[in-house]
Amino acid sequence: MSSSLASLGGLPNLGETGSAGLPATSSGRPVKRVTLNRRQKVAVIVRLLVGEGAKLPLADWPEDMQEALTQAMGQLRRVDRESLEEVVEEFSDELQSIGLSFSGGIEGALGLLDGHISPATSARLRREAGVAAKGDPWERIGALETDKLQTVLEEEGIEVGIISGRVSGASEYRARELGISILHQRVDDKVNTYRKIIAEKGLVDDQVCYMGDDLADIPLMREVGFSVAVADGSQYVKEVADYVTVKNGGNGAVREVCELILKAQDKWDTLMEKHFGSI
Repeated sequence: MSSSLASLGGLPNLGETGSAGLPATSSGRPVKRVTLNRRQKVAVIVRLLVGEGAKLPLADWPEDMQEALTQAMGQLRRVDRESLEEVVEEFSDELQSIGLSFSGGIEGALGLLDGHISPATSARLRREAGVAAKGDPWERIGALETDKLQTVLEEEGIEVGIISGRVSGASEYRARELGISILHQRVDDKVNTYRKIIAEKGLVDDQVCYMGDDLADIPLMREVGFSVAVADGSQYVKEVADYVTVKNGGNGAVREVCELILKAQDKWDTLMEKHFGSI
């Protein structure tokens, strides 16, 4: 199968060809039979599918193939029904003869193996092949399991801790599972607990970000260098905060703040390169 026609892999069955919106002669006279080359046959198939409303991944083709397709379509005027039926039959036969198809190229292989090979290997292969990672890089981070996200943050020098006025066995279990050593529950004076933590870590207020959602968080939010309120938090907390997240608590707010911090520290591009390939 030619590379051009094979690139249409995964397209729906044509079923009945009908006229597919192809023009007929105004006089009703038979259209002269034409001889189509391979590119023109691809153009006919694309014309049929687009006419039926199919969404084709043509933008993923190399530019020279997109150009060749456009030129081939521009050369065509009318195709007689017999030639059309032969093209459709040929296309259908070739689809049915395919046992397994690959997207082709290192980029396609990396996309197929995403999540199965290590980020380091993927990044190296992308660099060597000059392939850029597609899409919003934060979506790839956002898709990480929480434990993997915690590892990424630690490698970038960001330590996560929890100070809570409540006691939750679930929080304790999750913190232990993620390797979060800073966990303080049933805290009446969050500021005092915070002071002890930063003294142990050798930090100053300007190096700390704190996220809160309720009134009890306000005193501590006034102490740290960067205070954050979640979108669904108390309005009073939002008024005190340096930043209010777009996402609600438990629905991506932490990841949103992580992105802000990493970009402010000029670590974002390095993290993307290290863990997800070039951007």
